[in-house]
Parts: sequence; C-alpha cells; structure tokens
Amino acid sequence: MKNVIKTFGIIAVVAIIGFSLAACDTSPSGGLFNITGDLPGTPTRVIVYNNFEEELTLSNVNRAMRGLQATGRSSSLPFILEVVSGVPFTQTGRFTVVVSINNDYSSWIKTNVQFTNGSATVRATDLKRILDLPRE
Repeated sequence: MKNVIKTFGIIAVVAIIGFSLAACDTSPSGGLFNITGDLPGTPTRVIVYNNFEEELTLSNVNRAMRGLQATGRSSSLPFILEVVSGVPFTQTGRFTVVVSINNDYSSWIKTNVQFTNGSATVRATDLKRILDLPRE
C-alpha cells in the first residue's frame, strides 16, 4: 500500500511540474519590429538608435545614428529586438531605425519611430534609402 501511495505521489509531482512548464509564456515580451508593404529585398538586420531627427539629411544621418539601443537579425519578419543577447528591448519612445536589405547593399532609415514596450511597425514606403537623402 505504501508503494502505491508513493507512486501516486511521484505521478502528482511530475504532473504539477509538467503543467507549470506548459503554462510558461515563451513568447518574447516586447522587442518586436515589423515592416509592412513591399521592400526592395529581404530585410536581414535592424538597428535601433536612441536619437532621432525630424528632417533627415546626409549631413545629420550620423547624428541620428548615435546611442545604440537594440539590434535584431532575421530572414523573416518580425525582427526580435534585443539589447544584448537574450535581453529583449522593451523601451517606449521615439527612436531612429536602420534596416539593412540583403540584395540592395544599402541601408534604409526611418526616424521618429514610435515604440511601445519595445515594439513598433512601420510601412516600407516610410523607409528612406540613406544614399537618396538630401544633402542639406
């Protein structure tokens, strides 16, 4: 009889542990960046910077690209943004975003992107190719 009770006790503990693990949320908590619409290729990397400029020109693009906040690499959308490996980006505010496109060999930029809890979505048409920015 003791063995039967002991066996049921072990089964109960295993069941509790199993249900606890099944209930854990494994989805990322923040840190998602999505692009809607058609791009000239597949986005392969996104970088989020702390600064943003209202009027972006070639002369102030370097100023906009200061204060690295998060990065993400992917072959599909959305990007999972991380501050460092395994630490999700969860900031709220306006940031500059630079997206690398694999077959375009250039970077596309969007300033003044509103993030909420580390997540944001932009339209592909809102991204500007850095090389096409006005000089002043």
